Amino acid sequence: MFEIEFAAVADAEILATYAYIRRTNLVAAYAWLVGIRARIYTLRTMPERCGRAAEADATSLDVRELLYGRRRQTFRILFTIGADTVLIRHVVRANRRPIPPSRF
Repeated sequence: MFEIEFAAVADAEILATYAYIRRTNLVAAYAWLVGIRARIYTLRTMPERCGRAAEADATSLDVRELLYGRRRQTFRILFTIGADTVLIRHVVRANRRPIPPSRF
């Protein structure tokens, strides 16, 4: 079983999205936060099941992605796999452009 770690930027992205949703709907914001955290923690087992992200070709890292949500509310959970840890590097909306290599 893998340990889950969060890069500071990934934590900030999650909290910023939560705060954005919370401005209009506290219940939906809490549900989103609980849901995305639960989805992330599924990576404790078999994180290799997730495909490579578009950003993997532009970096020297094996960046993988896991999706959360539906339609316009889909988020990409970008992560790398270590010996016994999964590092969550970014959590961004799926409709955004790929993250530049310099941000990894």
